[in-house]
Amino acid sequence: MEKLLLLYLGCVLLMYLSQLYYPVKYHLQGRQGSRTNFWLEKSDIFMAVAIFWISAFSFLRTSYNDTEAYIHMFRQSESVAEGFASGEFTDWLANPFSMLYRSLIHDLTDNYHIYFFFPAFLNTVAFIKLFKRYSLSPAFSTMLFFALGTYIT
Repeated sequence: MEKLLLLYLGCVLLMYLSQLYYPVKYHLQGRQGSRTNFWLEKSDIFMAVAIFWISAFSFLRTSYNDTEAYIHMFRQSESVAEGFASGEFTDWLANPFSMLYRSLIHDLTDNYHIYFFFPAFLNTVAFIKLFKRYSLSPAFSTMLFFALGTYIT
C-alpha cells in the first residue's frame, strides 16, 4: 500500500510539474489543440517519468486483485499453433484476441512480466497523454484517476 501511495503522490506531482514547465494551450471552442494526433506529440520529461513509473508499477506486479489468475492463465496457455488447431481463437464469446496475445507472448517467453508490459505501457501512455492534452489540470485529473480506484481496478 505504501508503494501505491508513493506512486499516487509522485505522479500527481510529476503531472503538476509537467503542466507548470510545459503548459498546454487550451481551446475551449472548436477543435482541441493542434491538428496532429496526441499520440504523435512529444512527451516532456515529467510525463516520460510518470509513464515509466506507472508502467513499471503495473507490469512488475506479482500479486494484486486478479493478477495471480492472469499469471496462472499465462503459464497454462497453449501455443499459437495449438490454439488455431483447437479453434480457441475463433470463439468470439471467449475473448479470442486476449487469448491470442497471451499465446503469442507465451510462445516468445515464459516471463509473465513481458506479458503484462505491453498493455500496461499502452494504457499508461493513453491516459497520461489524454490528461495532459484535454484536462485543464492534469495533476487533478491524475489525482482523481488514482483516488477513484480507476487505475487499480
